[in-house]
Order: sequence, then structure tokens, then C-alpha cells
Amino acid sequence: MKFYKIILTSAIGFIILIALAAVGVFYLKNTVSYQLHPPKSELMQRAEKIGDFSKISKDYNVTKALNVIGVTSIVAEHPQTGQYMAIIDPGWTMNISKTDIQTGNLKQKLTDYALKASSPNIKLNKLEIMPKGNLKAFNQSVPYAQIKVKISSLSSEKTYEGIIAIVSKDGTNKNKLIVSLNKSGAFKQKVAENFFKSVKLL
Repeated sequence: MKFYKIILTSAIGFIILIALAAVGVFYLKNTVSYQLHPPKSELMQRAEKIGDFSKISKDYNVTKALNVIGVTSIVAEHPQTGQYMAIIDPGWTMNISKTDIQTGNLKQKLTDYALKASSPNIKLNKLEIMPKGNLKAFNQSVPYAQIKVKISSLSSEKTYEGIIAIVSKDGTNKNKLIVSLNKSGAFKQKVAENFFKSVKLL
């Protein structure tokens, strides 16, 4: 299963995957095709609405830039490790804050959203969020947690591990989720941190 589907099912459908994004919307073929496979120029135009990605290393590729029912997400891949990073603006769909990680509210908010965005084709079976501390990214101290997600589809069930964090935008009450996931046992936090440090959010 592709990470972008997870991300839109986790925080939007869990996420977005936990990231898990309006799973049902993803099955509207016309919308899906345009959202998931835009021309390169359109892809970068969408990404620029969230941040400046011009400083990222050549080791990373921006692969998806989605805007579905008010939720915007940018997904990048680190081909060498198969790890994915995502920046998600939940827009009107979810009110999040940095304290949600420590209080446990984030897990509840994502779980509730996953239930609302449920689909017979994809399902969030398990979500674990374990607060860890802070990391430096986007010129601020970002609270993060380890995350473990189990997603099932019609043909398989997979577990993903990584980190999830909440980033604040100076002078506003608008916050974004940042997520990095890989298959169980393969997650490398340094790969995620190096990517997020190189992005300047707008």
C-alpha cells in the first residue's frame, strides 16, 4: 500500500493515514487520477502552497501534493530507504495543537477521524502513539511521538512505524502534522529529521 494512501487514511482517514485522507474520496476515480498523478509543474505548484522545498537534498523526491476536501498534504520519498515523509495541513477537518501529543488527545482525534472516513476497502486496525520528546525542525522545537499503525485492505494487512509531530505557525493558531513512516523495523529517524530541517514552511 502506498504511503500517500495511508497518510490520507491516517490523519485524514486516520490521518490522512494516519495520516489517512478522506479514504472515500480517494475512490472517486476522476478526482483521484488528477490528484495523484499531476504533471510535475502542477505538483511543485501545489507543494509551494505549504512551503519552500528548494533546499531539500537530492536524496529526497517530492512525490505527491494533494488537496482534498480542505486537507492539504505533501509527501516525499527517500528512495534509498523507502521511507516517506509528509506534511499535512488538516484545514477545517481537525483542530490540533502541540499539547495534543503529550495529553493523548491526538490519538483520539485521529482515531475518531478514521472512523468517520471509514471505507470497506481500507481500515485502520490499530494506532499507537507514544510521546518521546522534541526534535529541531522548521526553526522550532517540535514535540513528536513514535507511531505504529496497522492498516488492512481487501488483500493484505501491513504495519508501519515512524514518528508524528505537530508544527506551529508563528502568529497563528494554525498547526500542521508532520509524519514519517516506513515498514516495521526499517524506520530511520535521521532520514526524517534531515528532510524536515531542510523545508521552510509558509
